[in-house]
Amino acid sequence: MTSLRKKLSMVSFGGNWSEELLINHHVQTALDAIDRAALDCVWRDVVDPDLEAALTTISDCVKKGPQLASALRAAVTLTNTGLRQREARCIAGRIRA
Repeated sequence: MTSLRKKLSMVSFGGNWSEELLINHHVQTALDAIDRAALDCVWRDVVDPDLEAALTTISDCVKKGPQLASALRAAVTLTNTGLRQREARCIAGRIRA
């Protein structure tokens, strides 16, 4: 992320498009982390600082983000691995939509 921020800081003309690029990049990075967690939760414990940072971003940037983030936190801790992955992938899809 800092490399993109550094590249955009060298742009000499104005406009808020560069800020929008950073926000979009930040949200896309969060969505990728959530998708990865939804796929990997069947094999490993995915509750970590990266997932929490992604869920915080989603809570701040997506309509109904706090509710979806809470639902994903609950889904990735279900004991049944098949149900855990199915629920996590469903919620990740809702977040992406």
